Amino acid sequence: MRRILLLLLSGSILISLFGCYDYREVNDTAMVAGISIDQGEDTIYAVAVEVIQPSDSEKSSPKAKVLKETGNSVEYCLKKLVNAATKDLQFSHCKLILFSEKIAEQGISDLVDYFLRDTEYRADLLLAVVSGNDASEMLSSGEKESRISSYDYASVIENSYAETGSVPPTKLYQFPMDGELSMLPVFEKADGMFSISGSQGFRNGKKYTQVDLGFTQSVLLISGEYKKGELLLCTDDGNEVPCQIRKVSTKKEIVDGYPIVVSVALECNILLTTLPEGFDISTETGMETSESEIARLLTKKLQDDWNYAVQNGISDIFGLEIYVYRHQPKTYQKQSEQFDGVWVQLNPSCSVELANFGFSNERIFE
Repeated sequence: MRRILLLLLSGSILISLFGCYDYREVNDTAMVAGISIDQGEDTIYAVAVEVIQPSDSEKSSPKAKVLKETGNSVEYCLKKLVNAATKDLQFSHCKLILFSEKIAEQGISDLVDYFLRDTEYRADLLLAVVSGNDASEMLSSGEKESRISSYDYASVIENSYAETGSVPPTKLYQFPMDGELSMLPVFEKADGMFSISGSQGFRNGKKYTQVDLGFTQSVLLISGEYKKGELLLCTDDGNEVPCQIRKVSTKKEIVDGYPIVVSVALECNILLTTLPEGFDISTETGMETSESEIARLLTKKLQDDWNYAVQNGISDIFGLEIYVYRHQPKTYQKQSEQFDGVWVQLNPSCSVELANFGFSNERIFE
């Protein structure tokens, strides 16, 4: 009996020891908020991490510190960063990965694969491209302004799509490394601040094209991914019509093999203070005329952006050939064999319903 008690006691002690074998003090770890990957001057990569510095007191906010290392592999750079931090780097609260434009041109498939395979990194990390500047410069902005810039920019990516209908957020696990096209938000610096300026198209994991926000919205409308936000249309005389989109319905139909008719129905409102000259919404007739004009401008925008894409060899960013392939594979094979280049045609058809003019949910008539 005594021997059994001794064995049980020894076993409980061993179990408690195993439970603490990887225990680390909080002061021995450094929490990473974001990662940037640039091209090194003498190496393939320059990797930076934004580390959260604990606040000195309860009243002060956490601050950011950026550490940077270079090397010929991202894995090697990250190992060097552990030495530079003199602490274990923890990535459980990391929000995003920023790629420079040069890295995007080289291709990011292998990098995405590396982060996906390593369980230390979250699969829902947001991805973005930095154009015209080093990606690490975005992380460094937090040091100067006493903020965690990675968290701020992650919020910008998520909120800008929800509120203004810009580039949809793409997470690590959503990035297709082969085959289908994907679009990542592009940040550019203007007036000392970074903001989303458009989207970067990737094909087979490499930079394919870069387009502005207006063009991106056309892609989203035609592909059926546009949800709601602000859409800016231009009249023939150059006036801008900012439409607050409340609801979008997009349908695609293949007609006689090809072309594709894309029907876009919008429910939107226009602030009275932004109505261009010639728009009359005080009568039923004026309302119908305004709706028809906005529908015409929207149709023209989609057609103009499609024509631009065809002329510049980036028409498949709209995903119409993939749509034909999925819904009529025999047609896709036939047309692909008969035609070189672009054989899909786009015929946009748009309708608009105006409502809610900033202070009323109803149409306004005398």
